[in-house]
Amino acid sequence: QIEHALHGLFSPGHFHAHLTLARVTSVEHKKEFKELLKQVSVPPIEFEVKSFVLVASTLTPQRPMYKLIAHYSQ
Repeated sequence: QIEHALHGLFSPGHFHAHLTLARVTSVEHKKEFKELLKQVSVPPIEFEVKSFVLVASTLTPQRPMYKLIAHYSQ
């Protein structure tokens, strides 16, 4: 359903589905932080998704702006 709904909205290869867990706005020791992130390993898990919300985020100098695109549920 998602792929069908998004078909034609983006240039091929331009859109990559992802999940943002956190957004860091500033880091004092950026190089060390990047190295630490490389060491993070998250084991794959499976879970049932009964609903989700598709949200567009636009980064601005003041703060991210969020826009609800669609809500999907079973």
